[in-house]
Amino acid sequence: MDNENVKVQINTGEAAEIRLVTVNEPPAYRYNGFNYNLESTESFINAVTSKGCTEGTVIFYHENGFNAVLDDRVKDRQKDTLAYGFKKSVLFKEWEDVFQRHQRQGFNQKEFVDFLKRRPADQVAGVEALIANASKMQFAKEVKGGHDINESGKTIRFEYHVNDVVVTAKLPTVIEAFIPVFNESPFVAKMEIELAIEWPDGGTPEIVLSCPKLPRYLEEARAAEVARLKEGLNDFLILAGQPTK
Repeated sequence: MDNENVKVQINTGEAAEIRLVTVNEPPAYRYNGFNYNLESTESFINAVTSKGCTEGTVIFYHENGFNAVLDDRVKDRQKDTLAYGFKKSVLFKEWEDVFQRHQRQGFNQKEFVDFLKRRPADQVAGVEALIANASKMQFAKEVKGGHDINESGKTIRFEYHVNDVVVTAKLPTVIEAFIPVFNESPFVAKMEIELAIEWPDGGTPEIVLSCPKLPRYLEEARAAEVARLKEGLNDFLILAGQPTK
């Protein structure tokens, strides 16, 4: 109704003018809860310690990460929650990208040497010797006279012929690498990276890296994060599972 003047009869019998004013009141405030999305186990622990309470906070862990309801005693509004989905470290993703790429195509010699040179110090065991041996493998664009790859124990002996020259080199079949799996995590996985040399038809040899034990290393890393969670929040209720709402 628009603002308007109306006349009403009051008990004195006299006419009086009253102005009616329409007021639009704002809707009542409704709190919808606050959801915190974290990016490391350390941040999750800090957030629970800061925002939670031992009497009402419930924490859940599962294969994808952690969740928490900061106070499950709240009934009259949406609850505040925390969530952390396991975030892989940059260094781990670099190796993971290589494993995925090598399902289709391996490294040539230069790519392999460059990749090793970009590794942080102490990440790959014996990296200097590995780079030195790999640098000797001057893969030719045109190879004549055949090639031979012999795997014996822990070493691959690689031999090929370019015209009348015989080129040989040795590389390990397993590389040991120490890689932090998750973001901001002190846990470093000791990983066995398998090395193979393949010779595509009509192409040049390729160095292929793979990690058949990768699911096992991921499981170990998840278990280490759960252990950190329980240690850092030992006064809180921590359950295996996920919240349903």
